[in-house]
Amino acid sequence: MSQSTTKGGGDKLASYVSVAERLSLYRQDYPEGRIDVQIVEHDREAGFVIMRAEVYLNKDDAHPAGADYAFEVRSESFVNKTSYIENASTSAVGRALAWLGYEVKRGIASRDEVQQAQAQAATGPPPPVRLAPRPTALSLAQINRTLDFDPDRQHVEFDKILDELWAAMGHHPSNLGAWVNRQYEVSDGLNALTSTKKHELAVKWLERVNATAPSAKGAAVGARAVEAGVGVAT
Repeated sequence: MSQSTTKGGGDKLASYVSVAERLSLYRQDYPEGRIDVQIVEHDREAGFVIMRAEVYLNKDDAHPAGADYAFEVRSESFVNKTSYIENASTSAVGRALAWLGYEVKRGIASRDEVQQAQAQAATGPPPPVRLAPRPTALSLAQINRTLDFDPDRQHVEFDKILDELWAAMGHHPSNLGAWVNRQYEVSDGLNALTSTKKHELAVKWLERVNATAPSAKGAAVGARAVEAGVGVAT
């Protein structure tokens, strides 16, 4: 692969280090350490995986000294067409090691991650993650009862309700915060909304879920409309 360069001819990736470099330094410093990597969520149908890596300084340590996550989507690019799980694992390990200070020059991202991002940009973005719509047992009465709680509990309960309705419309939970930020021009996701707005949103989303429940095709269309911001129930 040719090197990516800046306008001045320098290598854009020169300030990033590979996961292998971070791992080599870690092994030198902590030969008795261990790294655990686990799949947090893997949806084969939707084609995405979330991995978590935990770095321990000694093999018998109860708590990790550093930990982080990585999210990858299966795509037609050469990077993630067949190896998106392996790439997520590598990225998670690199990010966890970065929290211990290993070769962090321009941020937490490793050279591997930056190269993957460049390759994906060249071939176009991966398809958005969509899940199959899920049934919900929520009722309008249950949503309305949440207004009887004290303010702090209202926010907690409404967040749970909105999470469930978001999934019922076929969205992955990780997309909710970004949608709220974009729709309401905020930066803190659900935390930026008042309980009144959350209640309004919950009622309208429940109506959408109930209206599309008989038709899987209709539910998928409704989910795409929400993601795109078209005909959104707000």
